[in-house]
Amino acid sequence: TLTQRWLNEVLNSTDATAETTTAGGRRRWDLLGKFFDYFEANADDLWQPPRFELKTGKPKKPKPAEEDPLPEEDEEESGGDLFGAAYEDVVFRDSTRDGNEGNTLSGDDDATEFELEGEARRLILRLTLLETIAKLWKTVAVGIDTETTGDRERMAVWSQQAATTRDGLLRLLDEVETFPLPAPRGTPAALVEYDRRRQVRDELLGRIIVTCVETIDAARLLAAAAGTMPEGSTPAEWEARFIDVVQALRSGDRARLYELAPRLRALMNEQPILYVPLSKGGRPRDIVAAQSVQSAASLLLQTLPRAGLPAETCRLIGVIQHMERHRPAGEGAVTEFDRLFQLGFDACAQSLIDSVEAASRRPEIEEEPQSSELFEGLQLLTEGLLRRWNAHARSLRLSSLEKAGEKKRWDALTAFVRDYGKDLFTPKFLNLGNLRAVLYQKVEDWLGRLKEDEDAEPRFQLLDDLDVKIPKREAAELLTIVIETLIENYAEFKDYNSTTTQSDHGELLYVLLDFLRLRTAYERFAWNLRPVLMVHEVLVRRHKSATAELWRRALTERTQEAADWHLAQLDELMRKHGVRLPTIADRLSERFVRPLAVDRLRALIRPAVTEFQDEASQTAFSLLEQELREFTDNPTGAGLDVPAWLSALEDEVRRVLAKTNRRAAEPASLADRIPHTTPAWEELLGQLRSWDTAG
Repeated sequence: TLTQRWLNEVLNSTDATAETTTAGGRRRWDLLGKFFDYFEANADDLWQPPRFELKTGKPKKPKPAEEDPLPEEDEEESGGDLFGAAYEDVVFRDSTRDGNEGNTLSGDDDATEFELEGEARRLILRLTLLETIAKLWKTVAVGIDTETTGDRERMAVWSQQAATTRDGLLRLLDEVETFPLPAPRGTPAALVEYDRRRQVRDELLGRIIVTCVETIDAARLLAAAAGTMPEGSTPAEWEARFIDVVQALRSGDRARLYELAPRLRALMNEQPILYVPLSKGGRPRDIVAAQSVQSAASLLLQTLPRAGLPAETCRLIGVIQHMERHRPAGEGAVTEFDRLFQLGFDACAQSLIDSVEAASRRPEIEEEPQSSELFEGLQLLTEGLLRRWNAHARSLRLSSLEKAGEKKRWDALTAFVRDYGKDLFTPKFLNLGNLRAVLYQKVEDWLGRLKEDEDAEPRFQLLDDLDVKIPKREAAELLTIVIETLIENYAEFKDYNSTTTQSDHGELLYVLLDFLRLRTAYERFAWNLRPVLMVHEVLVRRHKSATAELWRRALTERTQEAADWHLAQLDELMRKHGVRLPTIADRLSERFVRPLAVDRLRALIRPAVTEFQDEASQTAFSLLEQELREFTDNPTGAGLDVPAWLSALEDEVRRVLAKTNRRAAEPASLADRIPHTTPAWEELLGQLRSWDTAG
């Protein structure tokens, strides 16, 4: 945090003593070069990617903390360890670290010391440093004008270092991936312990993946700033073209961008963008490759509209959708289309607002931009991309319960719960760790092991009926739907468990599933409206109150009938089961438009904070208090979790304070630093119409 803060201040500072921009840039560049030189010298071996030390299975000799490692030569020069032979191949196990918090044993033989935990702590500290270095490199790569400083050589050196670090991290990723986890027994305690160990390994793999992707990003941006690729590095053709596009973005060369963008889109279309997560058996290297493509796409989606190319952004969104459809990664693959879509859509909406504001400052245009004109432009953008969004939504399963969407399948699921839920869905089984562990090792395999182990406890009726009254595959599929649904909606399960008497009976778990099925239908409709909600959020954040009000009215009229239907279905379910679940009832009561009210609250945070800091009249804060009464006078949820609207406000306060407090200023992204081009309003509309027609 300290290094990033200092780096931002240096990059954003103006040198009053410098006679020219070139001299000021040269002075900052010398200071940054000195900073990184000292950083690397003091880091010593920590500057390099770490190695995995568990693969040999041999004990490690005690050594100083990572901050002050001893060179290996010292040990060799001392003649080695005199007593080392006596302890060769001996593994030390601390008897007090047995997985239990107290000073007595709980009788669980499965909760033993897991050697990867200590190694993971060591590696995560090293990875945190490498991730920091990569982020600092990225900040410098986008913050320094190499044309002004005239020093590309150092950028090339850093790009080479980043490429070397990337290779070491990929090697580490392979080593940790192959570290074995002992297969668990079928008991709940063993499954919870297995889930804990799996999470330790997956957390470590996740940190390596994040660090690796950050380092790959840094190598690309540094290569773009240096104008040359690292020595011995042969990037994929799409990466080479991506670096060319970044260089054109930095220089503000629109003609060059128009020339390069189509070729880059065609090359990216052949790359993987989906990945199967670690929790579902995904390969770490595949995740790195997909997230690397996603990171490049994120950068383009945020910067192309800022360079005056919103239509090119829309075409890239179409390419990303095509990549997901035609390059599947396997069952359980994670889609990032919604996040990438929002980045591009938000940037395009911002470019439209910028163009209208620029037009309003011209003498021949009225002082206040016409809300109807902006409304028309945003509607054109939204309608064009809404088709892409809805096509994506149709291919996406929002909930595991959608696998039981047909009446026949739903009836089979309900019958399964009634027949086998009494002794199966017990509090021990419904523990979150137990559910995750069963799902991770595949439900069918877990059922098979329990059926073969006659001494396993507990025994439940389903085991005796497998392949007798119900095929094992059918039972596994239905049980998988139940487990996945509970994991996805664990907050609602806690609500059901704490507020209803039905939760004491496992065979009545279908009651909760019935409510969740209705909530899933609501979420499906709300998901289709997300682009419309995105526009409203941009409008209130940019203080376009008149246009935002027009947008709210249109959305309210459009959703009124659907909101009434969902609430009627909720009343029918409550009468049928004699249950009211606050979390689900509150969600449906939002009628699809409650997020718009939260947007208004969030938009009032910045002016309220500014008034407080400037000791001005509290007009905005008073308005914020007034808007808040609608939320505070009507509590929501079961009282077990912080309301979503309150969490959203808390996040907004933190974000605003970070940006208004100079010492905690966030780093400027590449999108903030590239030259900002604002085409004329008619040109933007022409771009959107031509893309919409072609699309």
